[in-house]
Amino acid sequence: MKIWLPLLLTLAMTFPLAACGPADSPDNSQDAGAAPEQAAESPEIAGETEIPDAGMEAEPPDAGAEPEPAARQIQVQFDGGTVVYALNDSAAADALLAQLPLTVAVEDYSTNEKIFYPPQALDSADAPPAEGGAGVLAYYAPWGDVVMFYDSFRANAALYELGHAVSGAELISEMSGDVTVEAAE
Repeated sequence: MKIWLPLLLTLAMTFPLAACGPADSPDNSQDAGAAPEQAAESPEIAGETEIPDAGMEAEPPDAGAEPEPAARQIQVQFDGGTVVYALNDSAAADALLAQLPLTVAVEDYSTNEKIFYPPQALDSADAPPAEGGAGVLAYYAPWGDVVMFYDSFRANAALYELGHAVSGAELISEMSGDVTVEAAE
């Protein structure tokens, strides 16, 4: 028993030191004892990506790189103006976008929304529930209508968010008659 106790203590003290590992292991970013030229030349030591200092600006993106995709937006045009909506990434928003351009009749419903019916139902399987208030673009699955809210509303389990107005939200309440819904440029 007396022999095992010192051996166990030695092992217990060795394991925490072993976790530090050798300086050339992938977990350590720089060897404190390495020469500066060795640290700069070795990608294993210096790392492959440089992170700019907080006070420095990042380098401009590569000229050959593809540009960021434009925001997915639609516009609803009527005699009184245009409302632009940014769409989310749901299949329901994709299905609406695929049906454009449309000329549809917009209807008043309740005291807080305008609605229209797209020609085909939208797949709401992965769409988030609609929450919020004025400016929300939603889909009411039981009736198959697209809803443009111009005031607050209560959540409903069958009401799915498609996007939000990014301009012209104050005009939604003025919509009437036929509107044109198309992809925004």
